[in-house]
Amino acid sequence: MKPDNSVKGRCIYDGSKTCPYFTHEETANPTVSQEAMFISAVIYAHENCAVMMADIPNAFIQANLDPIADGKACTIMKIIEVLVDLLVKIAPKIYGPHVMIKEGKCVLCLLLMKALCDMFKAALLW
Repeated sequence: MKPDNSVKGRCIYDGSKTCPYFTHEETANPTVSQEAMFISAVIYAHENCAVMMADIPNAFIQANLDPIADGKACTIMKIIEVLVDLLVKIAPKIYGPHVMIKEGKCVLCLLLMKALCDMFKAALLW
């Protein structure tokens, strides 16, 4: 739930599974488990502790990704079809020259400088 009581949801593009491509360790979510949260809440209540919570909007997308230098890994995002069309409409001079046609589909590959919310390493970088 978001602060305005609306429900926040995410899905992977076209329902694709990431499991065949990544190990469990690479896809593990470094956030707290439900059990750990409830156990902590019980301990805090028993010990009469004051607890404070904070949320940093868009925190994960503020994390810088690895720089490109001396053969270090970089993160490339492949965008296809409709999203390519939208980006070209928004900024044709920036994206237009870089659009490729692969297997009859418009493709745009972008080098990411900042992490995205659903990236596996976004939370670790933050």
